[in-house]
Amino acid sequence: MKRLLFSFVSVSLLALASSSFAQNSDQSVLEMADLGLAMNHPKAWQVSTIKKSNDIRVLVPIEGSSQKALLELFNIPFNSEKEIWQLSQKGINDRMKRDIMRQWEEEFLGVPMLMTKVSYSDKEGPHILLTGLIYSRTPKKLMFRLTAAPDDYDKAEFVWRETMNTIRTGRAWLPEDPTLKPDPKAPKTTELPPPVVKAPKSLDGEFKITKPPIAISTTVSGRKIELRIPGEWSGKVQEDGTILLSHTDLTSTIQVTLASSLDSDPWQRALMTASSKTLADFQKVTKRDEATPAKNRAGANVSSVWRTGIDAKGDLFSCDAVVVNGDFYVVIAFRSANPSKIGAERKLVESLLNLTTVDQIP
Repeated sequence: MKRLLFSFVSVSLLALASSSFAQNSDQSVLEMADLGLAMNHPKAWQVSTIKKSNDIRVLVPIEGSSQKALLELFNIPFNSEKEIWQLSQKGINDRMKRDIMRQWEEEFLGVPMLMTKVSYSDKEGPHILLTGLIYSRTPKKLMFRLTAAPDDYDKAEFVWRETMNTIRTGRAWLPEDPTLKPDPKAPKTTELPPPVVKAPKSLDGEFKITKPPIAISTTVSGRKIELRIPGEWSGKVQEDGTILLSHTDLTSTIQVTLASSLDSDPWQRALMTASSKTLADFQKVTKRDEATPAKNRAGANVSSVWRTGIDAKGDLFSCDAVVVNGDFYVVIAFRSANPSKIGAERKLVESLLNLTTVDQIP
């Protein structure tokens, strides 16, 4: 099986991700005392607990759909090798005649997360199921199962990953080591982190909105749109409507695709689609940094996914990002194969993301 290694954006164990999702006051807290963790989730989630096992079942509303996704959270004992877990998941799904779409490994809060994605159909119709095990050195481990209809799956996974970004633990996790026997005298992992209350910040109190000086005009679905970028950048509209941005200190160009949520995918799905296409170009990913939605200095919301790894030719670095302002957004794609310059180039790209917006021209 092909394995890819990832890491989530660094998140303080006792802090929430700096996103509009995490800062939304319409949130509840879900605690799993057997695992010593807590997370925030939308109040619209229908959460129920199985008394005998303390496992949790959640019905997750999906925007634009009459159906709900099913999220199941389990606390299970497992301290064998990672390969045994993945082989067991493959065997279970093979016996149930489910199609295994992919098995891989990510990194979450410093420990491996073992993933299996399958598709199947039952009397209710077709489904996609994502299973994950947090491979932490704890007496019990967090296992989750996310099930959704194929049309709803991308949105369901996006919401669940946003929720995972709010997970905090009573103590730092270490990766499981199956060569070490469990300590029978070890205390149970029931130390919950203290509650975190994070009020929305006042944008005016943080910084003054700055209007980027360079304006590039184009059209999106018949509407006149203006992409605004920092002064040291230049851009050129291509025949297909995309825009190529360049900088004198950047060895490659940046491709920008403009869209509107009024007649295109929501920006969340657009980012996930772009990020998935980029992932296919990597043979191995050694690091993944994800920045959840936050206001930039131009007053727009920015989300990004950075990857470090290799392809068939050698080193590969990428950034997929969206800049959202009202009903309009831009998808930004950056690639580099130069390890000696990626540090400086990443700073340039991040400065671009921090001072870019898109507006409709009256």
